[in-house]
Amino acid sequence: MADPQPETVDRVSGVRFPMECPQCGARSGMPYRATTMIKNGAICVELRCNDCHHNWEFEMPVTDDLTFAPKRDRRKQAGDSTHEG
Repeated sequence: MADPQPETVDRVSGVRFPMECPQCGARSGMPYRATTMIKNGAICVELRCNDCHHNWEFEMPVTDDLTFAPKRDRRKQAGDSTHEG
């Protein structure tokens, strides 16, 4: 049996990973791909069991709480001593 995965919780949907495998019942299903579904905008997550290597899909619910953290400003700050030119 593989080492247990640390449990993580998706902040937006509240879904917990690893998930229970529908084939062997082990709680070792981790996501390896996520895509947006065109028909309803939901997120389709593809999971793989660490124990039996079974693959399955899980549709995450659509939420209005999806927010993105602002990107860090990578421009040089005023007063930098680097030479411009």
